Amino acid sequence: MDNCKYIPNPDQSDFDRDGLGDVCDNCAMRANPDQANSDSDSRGDACDNCLLVPNEFQWDYDFDGVGDWCDNCPVTRNPNQADANNNQKGDACDGGWQVMCKTILPPTPTLPKVQQISTPGE
Repeated sequence: MDNCKYIPNPDQSDFDRDGLGDVCDNCAMRANPDQANSDSDSRGDACDNCLLVPNEFQWDYDFDGVGDWCDNCPVTRNPNQADANNNQKGDACDGGWQVMCKTILPPTPTLPKVQQISTPGE
């Protein structure tokens, strides 16, 4: 029996043993016999890091397991996606870079004004 009905796969490889050949399986590394794909990208739900948002390349800048396209704080690790004030920005990112910079960096000192000194003969 061919495990990839519409795509040729002579060796019939099925790494995840879900009954579908690797060349036609939308998540060849994890068993997903139903091939569910809620966001209609090329990744099955079992391998998709944004279930409801198409994100073909599965980018995850902060390595928190939540894809950048649906991460409420894509540059700071926050796997739980907590958002206490419901502002669509994760608690880990609330305050933004300006607040973070003001906390970490001391204020810029005010430099005295420089006066030009003339030398004789000018």
